[in-house]
Amino acid sequence: MNPGRAAKLFLMIAVLLSLLLLAAGQSPAEQKSSTGKEQAGSGKQALLIAEKGKTSALILVAEKAEPEEELAAQDLAKYIGMMSGATPSIANTAKTIAAALQGKHPVFLIGQEALKADKSLAAALKKPVTVKGLLRSDAIVLKRKANRVYLAGSNKLSHYFAVLELLRRWGC
Repeated sequence: MNPGRAAKLFLMIAVLLSLLLLAAGQSPAEQKSSTGKEQAGSGKQALLIAEKGKTSALILVAEKAEPEEELAAQDLAKYIGMMSGATPSIANTAKTIAAALQGKHPVFLIGQEALKADKSLAAALKKPVTVKGLLRSDAIVLKRKANRVYLAGSNKLSHYFAVLELLRRWGC
C-alpha cells in the first residue's frame, strides 16, 4: 500500500472512531434532535425546516469562513432544497447573522459561527481528539437547541464533515 493511500485510510478510520466516540456520549434523543423529525417522548418540538415548498430557515457561516465551511453551507442549502423544494438562504455578514440569531425561524450555524455562538461545543470537540494512539483525528458535533442547529468540527475540514453527518442522518 502506498503511503498516500495509507494516510487517507488512517484519516478515515480516525474520523469514524471520533464519530463513534462522540455519538456514544449522546442519548438517543440527542442523536435524533438534528434530524427534524418528531422526537417521541423527548418533550421537544420538531424543528420544521420546510413546508409546502417554502422555508424560513437560514444557514449561518462566518464572514471570513474557510472554503470548507462555505462549501458545507452551500451543500446543506442544496440538499435541503432537493429534499423539500425550498432552498434556505445563506447568511454570511455580521448584520444578517445578528438578525438571524434574533429570529425564531430555524437556523443552522456552521463551523466558526457555531463555535462562537455556543462555547460548550469546543469542549465537546476536544474529548474525542485526545484518543490515545491517534496522531490526528477529526471530531464533529451536531447539537440542537430550540430553533438552532449547531454543526461544527475540530478543524476546517471537520466543519464540512459535521454537515455531511447531518445529511446522512436525514437519509441523503
